[in-house]
Amino acid sequence: MIPDIPESNNWIYSRGRNEAETSEFTWVQNHGYMLWNKAASSGAHIMGRKITSCEAITNVQGVFRTSLETVKQADDMNFITGMNHAVLHGYNYSPPEAGFPGWIRYGTYFSEQNTWWKYFRNWADYNARLSSVFQNSKPTADIAVLGRLRDYWGEVSPERTVFNEKPWYYARLWESISNLGSSCDYIHQPVLEQAKIEGERLVCGEMSYKTIWLTEVESLSPKAAEVLKEFAKAGGKVVFIGKTPHRSLSFKNADNNDRLVKDAIKSLVAAENVIQIDAPEESVDFITWTDELMKKIELQPQVQISNPVSHLYSMKQNNGEQEIYFFVNSDRKNEVEFDASFNAGDKIPYIWMPATGKRFALPFKGKNKISIKLDALESALIVFETKKIELPEYEFNSKSGKPTAFVTTWDVKFEHINGTVFSRKMNQLIDFSSTDDEAIRNFAGTITYSTTFEKPDNIKYIKLANVNQGVTELLINGNNAGMKWYGNHCYDVEKLVKTGANKMEIIVTNTLVNYCMSLADNPTAQAWTRNYKAPFPSGLEGVAFIE
Repeated sequence: MIPDIPESNNWIYSRGRNEAETSEFTWVQNHGYMLWNKAASSGAHIMGRKITSCEAITNVQGVFRTSLETVKQADDMNFITGMNHAVLHGYNYSPPEAGFPGWIRYGTYFSEQNTWWKYFRNWADYNARLSSVFQNSKPTADIAVLGRLRDYWGEVSPERTVFNEKPWYYARLWESISNLGSSCDYIHQPVLEQAKIEGERLVCGEMSYKTIWLTEVESLSPKAAEVLKEFAKAGGKVVFIGKTPHRSLSFKNADNNDRLVKDAIKSLVAAENVIQIDAPEESVDFITWTDELMKKIELQPQVQISNPVSHLYSMKQNNGEQEIYFFVNSDRKNEVEFDASFNAGDKIPYIWMPATGKRFALPFKGKNKISIKLDALESALIVFETKKIELPEYEFNSKSGKPTAFVTTWDVKFEHINGTVFSRKMNQLIDFSSTDDEAIRNFAGTITYSTTFEKPDNIKYIKLANVNQGVTELLINGNNAGMKWYGNHCYDVEKLVKTGANKMEIIVTNTLVNYCMSLADNPTAQAWTRNYKAPFPSGLEGVAFIE
């Protein structure tokens, strides 16, 4: 709450993370950086700061293996946790005489010598659009979460690991709340002590909350306990999870202050709108547990999601009368489909696609109910306006039809980042890390797969089965079908495919990691890949037609 620009820190690969990346976003609890994000953004929200900064894409374990897809997945979670200004960690300036890979800094390899540098602008534009929207709108949150920070300081010390991990659910509450269509801020006792009660809301600076959840808090200052008492008396909803406070914070006047806290809490727990519940077991379905708690206190989410899942996140912002809902599918492989019900009155919904900057009108059924489909790693802004805007109508197309595997002989051209060019003929598309061909196994750069095919009946899409986090482009008969840098690489080719023979070219740009691992005489490359045990998956592994 002190700095003009609060800042957090997001890590791509954190300590203890496995080499293999999961399809769904995960983060290492004892490192805690997602909780840091919530702390920084909560302070910014309460103080009315326009910018919440993030030292973004910090990276020590994957300097050369990081893909643009990985950058996007981490960046989306920064936005969901309230970050709106990414400070990249960081650009690797090197003079020409430094050679390859040049000067390497502590962070992701953002460099013109990276294979995917020519596509970097796509992510930069995506980030800029969302940053602009969120910096120029105001956050909303219905839930305040109060943890037992001061208990830990008395019991252990100001140690971050305990606070990140215990109780286990404290640092994860924001996730299930977001999965269910709401938002929360994390607050601490000085914030609560200064809070005001307005109607049935707890007002903390620029934010106001309908409910406050205390996670196994045992110690409160008398002032904080009194504010909770007044909040409950006004009709606010107070939730004690696991334990209830029973003591004060200081040895000074301890007996008197303990009595004040106990009396305030005793008065509190008798109220109808105060709930005491057992702490959840780690084996619990946490989304279901949180949903049941919200229903118990009759808290309606900001947007009602028909089938909440752990990889679908949401948050809400306001810009005057404009209501802005941000949805993120954090899964790299799987699309998500759901109905979203909004409480937006007579306002008109539109969808803004931050990956392209395009905006569309939205059909909706009933009172502000919209059926939404997000492809793998796709995000969208659903924006409600007071006035009608003439825009084309958006269609949520599913590309999940039955795929037909495409088998052919491929002419494959390899254009290496080191300037060499060579070719191979392939009867089967393989993961390069599995081959004995050293030139292919250690390749970094652009691969062009070329073949011809006869038009199948009713072909609509061509899907690249596994591109191993590469960036792809597809050309049909010399016509560009598009470019994909994240998620499922599925292309609409219905208008490009002709009767008879068709030429297909698939351009794949992979990462530097296997090449850098192979540079045994390059001390810089070896220093940043020395912990890798085997080559990483690379290249295109399959092509399918979809009707």
